[in-house]
Amino acid sequence: MSFSGLLRLSILTVLVAALLVGLPGVGQAEQYRDITVGFLVGPGVDYAQTIYPLEVLQGHGVRTLIIGVDTEAVRPHDGDTMIEVDLSATEISVQRFDALIIPGGESPALLEQDTEVIELVTEFYDRMVLIAAIGEGPVLLSRAGLLEGRIVTGSSETEEQLLKAGAEFVDQEVAIDRYLLSSRGSDDLPVFTETLSFYLMEDLIEE
Repeated sequence: MSFSGLLRLSILTVLVAALLVGLPGVGQAEQYRDITVGFLVGPGVDYAQTIYPLEVLQGHGVRTLIIGVDTEAVRPHDGDTMIEVDLSATEISVQRFDALIIPGGESPALLEQDTEVIELVTEFYDRMVLIAAIGEGPVLLSRAGLLEGRIVTGSSETEEQLLKAGAEFVDQEVAIDRYLLSSRGSDDLPVFTETLSFYLMEDLIEE
């Protein structure tokens, strides 16, 4: 079987398991307790790629925090509803987080210009905390120099940049490479969020 076939099989296995653990009688909220997830956003962030997984995770009982360059609310590129920011990048203690989500939109291209944001993302990576990037989100990982030899996906517009960063780009709903999870965009949000939720619950990240 080809590598891409194996990867698709791995994703399918994860999702089937996620469905099984969601059967009646399994206390999902109990299993998600004490999990904290950060969402790294900037001006022009994709609203759907932020709010969809945020609300699903909150429904599971996960604590969610919005992280920005500062604590000012940000306007998404695809709507007028402002997204409130809980903490600035300089206020973050990485040890308190179980995952960092990087939504796409115009936000990653702006965030990559901030040295403190790059240092924060690198610290998450160095501590082997799950990083989940969607759409244009992987661009921020590429700017931080974290994608050499990594299997990753993202929006079609990011493919060339990710390849130049040394990544192995795959055109799939989600790509999983140890503690990096990536996805193409908003159309893949259900699969991205299910996979993210399952990894958080089962703590399957390989070191």
